[in-house]
Amino acid sequence: MPELPEVETIRRGLAGPITGRTIKRIRIVDPRVVKAPGPAEFVRLVTGRRIVGLRRRGKYLCLDLEPAGHLLVHLKMSGRLLHRRLSKKAGARVPTGLGHLLLFLDDGFLLYYHDTRRFGGFHYRTDDPFPALALGPEPLDPDFSPARWRRILVGRQARIKSLLLDQQAVAGLGNIYAAEALFRAGIRPDRPAGSLSGAEAGRLYRSMRAVLKEALAAGGTSIQDYRQADGRSGLFQVSLRVYGRRGEACPCCGVPIKACREGSRTTYFCPGCQH
Repeated sequence: MPELPEVETIRRGLAGPITGRTIKRIRIVDPRVVKAPGPAEFVRLVTGRRIVGLRRRGKYLCLDLEPAGHLLVHLKMSGRLLHRRLSKKAGARVPTGLGHLLLFLDDGFLLYYHDTRRFGGFHYRTDDPFPALALGPEPLDPDFSPARWRRILVGRQARIKSLLLDQQAVAGLGNIYAAEALFRAGIRPDRPAGSLSGAEAGRLYRSMRAVLKEALAAGGTSIQDYRQADGRSGLFQVSLRVYGRRGEACPCCGVPIKACREGSRTTYFCPGCQH
């Protein structure tokens, strides 16, 4: 699933090209990616609207429309939001299989959504959708201080890995960056969040922010489906130290990386470095 670095990379790649553009036409190839309202009403409400902003909150994107309305987008497990120029050749057609929802813009470009699993998609909202999401603080925001992070941990019995994945506790982290942050901080993923000492909480705060910043600089992590807005892969997968590396030697101590299942997710950690 695209996490904060991937969704923010997409936002940065699209904000300039699509802001100010008008949605001239919409093609819905698979109605499952239109979550609300129904497909016909979605087309009626969105066609002709001008995109005046593109924002991110956690793993969500929001296209702000003029004269009114918002498109809330969640990529879920396998969604891609891409931007390309349509061919100017006479009679040229949009390639079959390009996407499951296509927005034709007034500058000859196409903004299209492709989702192999169809879990993600678009919601049209009349009001700003972000407040209703009730998400926790953004870990890279200036006001996300070490003190605020420690307050989030106090008294929590949930496992620290589970807390990092709780979007109401802190927004934007997923399985990849939670595993990498915990490894860098030297903390086992099954520790109760409230058991972390002040020093451990500080290490995790720093490692969480560091790994997110590094992943952003690398354009995100492309393991399966994720692509940047122009179709390029991210590059941070080559820098992963534990995620997806079960059985490989830890880059720090040489002990084999372990993996265990927690619900539907696989957790990766080093039993030699993480305590």
